[in-house]
Amino acid sequence: MALPAREGLLLDIGSTTTDVIAFRRGHVVTESRSDAHRLATGELVYHGVARTPLCALARRIEWKGVPHNVMNEFFATTADVYRLTGELDPAHDQHPSADNAAKDDRHTRAPGPHDRARRARRQCRAVGSLRAGVARSAAGRTA
Repeated sequence: MALPAREGLLLDIGSTTTDVIAFRRGHVVTESRSDAHRLATGELVYHGVARTPLCALARRIEWKGVPHNVMNEFFATTADVYRLTGELDPAHDQHPSADNAAKDDRHTRAPGPHDRARRARRQCRAVGSLRAGVARSAAGRTA
């Protein structure tokens, strides 16, 4: 059973955005009345569970012990990350993948080292590491 808090923050995390709502004594504590103002004050953050492109989260990451720039392309979304960690219920996985590939178990959660590379394929593309054989050969043709 939850006890009512006198003050705090309520985080409303959706597929695209997160609302950060401060409250005190049962009332919302903000003067923001528009998305533009809420963006300026940090009360609206474009980071959600499903549709946020990974390139929007970081410019550089460490990959295999080496710092890499993250490509500013729509290769992968936060849904890909939450699918890999098992934190995205398929009932809430309502948007197409960034590459329009299937999101079912056979394509995203199949066991074995080869399939593990496949299920992270979209994330690998974001740092230029195309691990799946098909993606690697396609990259060779376009280079």
